[in-house]
Amino acid sequence: MKSAQSTKNLLAILVLFALTANGVFAAQLRIEAPGIVPFGETFFADLHIDPQMDCVNVVEATVTYPVGTLEMIDISRGESILTLWPEEPRVDQGAGTVTFAGGIPGGFCGAVEGPGAASDASGVLRLVFRAIANREGITATRTATIGFGEPTSVLLHDGFGTVAPLTTQGATVAIRETGALPEDAWQQSLAADTFPPEAFTLFVNRDPSIFDNAFYVTFSTTDKQTGIDYYEIRETDEYGYTPGTREAPQWKKVAANEPYRLADQDLQSLVEVRAVDKAGNERIASLSPDDFVPVGSRKGANAGLIAAIGALAVLSAAALFLMAKGHLRRRKVVP
Repeated sequence: MKSAQSTKNLLAILVLFALTANGVFAAQLRIEAPGIVPFGETFFADLHIDPQMDCVNVVEATVTYPVGTLEMIDISRGESILTLWPEEPRVDQGAGTVTFAGGIPGGFCGAVEGPGAASDASGVLRLVFRAIANREGITATRTATIGFGEPTSVLLHDGFGTVAPLTTQGATVAIRETGALPEDAWQQSLAADTFPPEAFTLFVNRDPSIFDNAFYVTFSTTDKQTGIDYYEIRETDEYGYTPGTREAPQWKKVAANEPYRLADQDLQSLVEVRAVDKAGNERIASLSPDDFVPVGSRKGANAGLIAAIGALAVLSAAALFLMAKGHLRRRKVVP
């Protein structure tokens, strides 16, 4: 009897080993979307990741959708676990694709479960689609499949940029007359978002390999509702002008997660960065001349510690950014 039970246990272990070896525990990218929507309705397709038995830190994906059936309206990163974007989400309406690459400093090992856990803790991207209006008669039904194309990959959080075993799962949406008036879920979300982006800090640094050792500023924040739409920056000297000119300072759009070379290399100007979310809410972070911590001259232990922590965060983010970019370049030259 014991022998029979031991044999069953052994078989169970062997089956588990075989399943693991065949990729059952591979990371999974999946798309969640409503099963049925009426013609003309705007709805969400949410991209999620489940790393399963591993921890991951870079997601690169190509999402595909049928051009004649769905129209891409917008993209929201408000609930994304990704905080670095080596390749910002880019839409090709003609080809029906969305491509992006994002990173997670510190890695992501799976959504936390249990009481109080966030339901969106595995969100990567929210795609906003509109079902194209019905022109084929009241009884017509269309099927739209939102899936994955190449390149799509996930990197392990192992310090080497190892490509993780991966499975993908798309979503199929039936578009037909339902008797209900089409709704616009995106406009409802924008109207409900009255919160500004998260507070953030500006860090000034210099490096011989960046801008020929000129001072630059780095910054980044998140918006937990509709997501960051864009950033703007301006510098104001002590006379109220743009440094080096007699012109009033103007806001200038800048890319996120990229260093911005300061116009005033003497660090005597006020630097302001404005983060604006998709709903138009904004948050401004500033750095005055009194806040600067010049290289080689720390204003006290606390200022030095803050500067060191900021520099470490920037370096860690830069390392992950470069790892992801290197992986993307390698993929583009491999047949």
